[in-house]
Amino acid sequence: MKRGLIAAVFLVISICTTNAQYDTGIGVRFGAPFGSGLDVRHFFSDVQAIEGNLSTGWGAFILTGLYEIQKPFESATLSTTHLDYYYGIGGHFGNFSHPDKGPFYSESFTTFGIDLILGMEYQFGGIPLAATIDMKPFWSTNSAYSKHASFFNFGLGIRYLLGSAY
Repeated sequence: MKRGLIAAVFLVISICTTNAQYDTGIGVRFGAPFGSGLDVRHFFSDVQAIEGNLSTGWGAFILTGLYEIQKPFESATLSTTHLDYYYGIGGHFGNFSHPDKGPFYSESFTTFGIDLILGMEYQFGGIPLAATIDMKPFWSTNSAYSKHASFFNFGLGIRYLLGSAY
């Protein structure tokens, strides 16, 4: 029991002190719905980052900002130094319009809301690239469907890593 507790303490310390191996990642995220666009993540500590996403789709233009924690994925059966998981919270602000409904239809509205994110990132060894897969649920104050809407946004991404120790 005592050995298990000591091992757990050392595991927690090692997870909290591991860094993400790069400073900034710039790339694209392909998500549905409303989630495809330019993506930037910048680390300001070993495990803390901010991420910004400028996305378009379905007549929408949305800017999302997230605060994230990224840590190495560790498993008894999987041993890799390039696989991390991340989670975070943030918000979005955007505009929706429907130009495809004809020249006399001009409904356009602004929306903002809360975003969560949970994902995994794989950093390719030897080259400054990373691939991501994530789930980003969000809640909006206004949408085309109702005054309050929530969605699950799933995405795949690729980033070029700057300041990396690949």
